[in-house]
Amino acid sequence: PILLLLLVFKTGLNFDQLAVLLPSFAILLLVIPFTYLHVALRLGWVSKWDLPKKEERRPIMTIFLVCSLISLVLAKSFGSEMFFDLFVLILTTGFITSLITVFWKISIHMVLDTTGVLITNFLLGWHFWPLFLLKRGICQKNSSG
Repeated sequence: PILLLLLVFKTGLNFDQLAVLLPSFAILLLVIPFTYLHVALRLGWVSKWDLPKKEERRPIMTIFLVCSLISLVLAKSFGSEMFFDLFVLILTTGFITSLITVFWKISIHMVLDTTGVLITNFLLGWHFWPLFLLKRGICQKNSSG
């Protein structure tokens, strides 16, 4: 949510652009994927929320890819140039991560955290570089126990 707020308020979007992009992105990138996960869990299509089995990951990754591409078209059509460029960066990172996680389970949270720290620092003039140190401490703590 903080990253989304930064993207909204630090990339030059006006009220009309926000009125289109915020609800659209909320539906496409949150409601649709999480609704699928909820339904899939209830119907037994997936065993757990974290999708431990490779074959469980493909449908949600496909849904997320389609929703992301639609969001990309909306970002290009209604967003500022900086918003679109940063959104392409986020989606590229997400796409690469999705391709990898279809075959090997990797930490999507860590990829998202790293992307978030990069974009936060870019948008706020690199004043929050110590966030990289915090991430390293979290990584070490999680890997050790």
